[in-house]
Amino acid sequence: WGPRAYHGSISFAGRLWVIGGGDWDSRYAHSDVWSTVDGVDWMRHADAPWSARIWHGCVVANGRILVIGGRKFQPWTRTVSDIWQSRDGSVWTRVRLPLNPGPRHAAYVVSDGRVVWLMGGSRDGSLYDDCWRLG
Repeated sequence: WGPRAYHGSISFAGRLWVIGGGDWDSRYAHSDVWSTVDGVDWMRHADAPWSARIWHGCVVANGRILVIGGRKFQPWTRTVSDIWQSRDGSVWTRVRLPLNPGPRHAAYVVSDGRVVWLMGGSRDGSLYDDCWRLG
């Protein structure tokens, strides 16, 4: 994978993952997914069906990778609210929740392996001071 900023990084299934991200100037984003077991040899997985994004939340819960929100650029710049999951980093499905924290990027996301907590973040100039329990 090429140089990038604002990507997601997680440890999952004995591998280190780099998910999405973009350039330092926040003009380009990716939806690519990479993983490695040794930090040297990287495997590119199929590009994810979610829109290319930066500042998204990445976390592992219940045996799956979650990608939460973020900021996309094409066709225009905007913060998104979608949540995606994968059990292998290659096949992704969209998660529909009864309650959704709404569009946000740069939120702090953490999990105890079962429950996901999403805290704060931003949306188009607005900062949030809320906390959501997802799952």
